[in-house]
Amino acid sequence: MFSAKEKQIVEHLVAQLGKTNLDVGAESAKALVKFVCKDNYNRVEHCKAIVEFDGVPKLMNLIRRDNREESGLDEVILLCNLVVNAGNSKALKEARALNVIEGAKE
Repeated sequence: MFSAKEKQIVEHLVAQLGKTNLDVGAESAKALVKFVCKDNYNRVEHCKAIVEFDGVPKLMNLIRRDNREESGLDEVILLCNLVVNAGNSKALKEARALNVIEGAKE
């Protein structure tokens, strides 16, 4: 488990969300899910760090671009955790994250 003060690892993973290679972005999302899951004591701080490092637009772009059937679940799980733990974020509101989550249910 990483301390909430140590944001470098989260920052590097968030940077990978924006890579042009979808596999790299998907693996980054998968790793970030472990930082924000309910079992992680520091999940709220990690969610805030992801938002702080401009992760929401990168994640939203990844979700839009990743149309492969077998993928996308980790990205949506990450987005859901961000909404739950950092939901009062301007970045999440601007990205219309709740609309994406609603669309994922279909």
